[in-house]
Amino acid sequence: PDTAQLKAVLYGPVHDAGLRYARQHVHEPSQILDVGCGTGRLPARMVSIYQQAHVVGVDPSTEMIKNAITASAIHSARFTSAMAEQLPFTDAAFDLVVVTLSLSHWRNKAAGLAEISRVMAPDTTLVVADVLPARPARPITVRAQRRKQELSHGLVPLITATGLRITHVQPILSVSLVADATLIAAKKHAAGPGPRPSPSRTCRPACGGS
Repeated sequence: PDTAQLKAVLYGPVHDAGLRYARQHVHEPSQILDVGCGTGRLPARMVSIYQQAHVVGVDPSTEMIKNAITASAIHSARFTSAMAEQLPFTDAAFDLVVVTLSLSHWRNKAAGLAEISRVMAPDTTLVVADVLPARPARPITVRAQRRKQELSHGLVPLITATGLRITHVQPILSVSLVADATLIAAKKHAAGPGPRPSPSRTCRPACGGS
């Protein structure tokens, strides 16, 4: 579980950066997905910001999801246990997807990003905010250098390989004293108009929450 100290110095500022970008660039989403939602802090904040949207959080940890469902009694976000690599939603179901501080827990980043692209509606946005250096920094060890190169040079190509277009990359300076964090935003190409299915009709298992 996340400690109060981590919440203050890392989780809170990273969530702030992701929300700030979303509010500036995604004005009226109707379906929002948080992949790797943990105990549901970010979905709870999204509900208060996007009051007309349906907000869904997924996390592979059943304990995290139980805590999120319990906390959701005071807001309308819904939660279900699922891995990024196997999202239980229909194609093109969401018009905003966020990923914050969860990529290191994914078994297969390429598969997870492909699933995210699948559930994104055309002309909608993905916001990734995580410990991902925007550009190579002087390494402390060879291992650290390899990790920085993998994250900074590998994630953007993985995102674009799913058909998404990178629109923004910036370091999250508010956490620079404790981590090299980066915000990456991408959009799915636009398509013609048409109905979009609700994710709730195909959420397997049924999303919890109030």
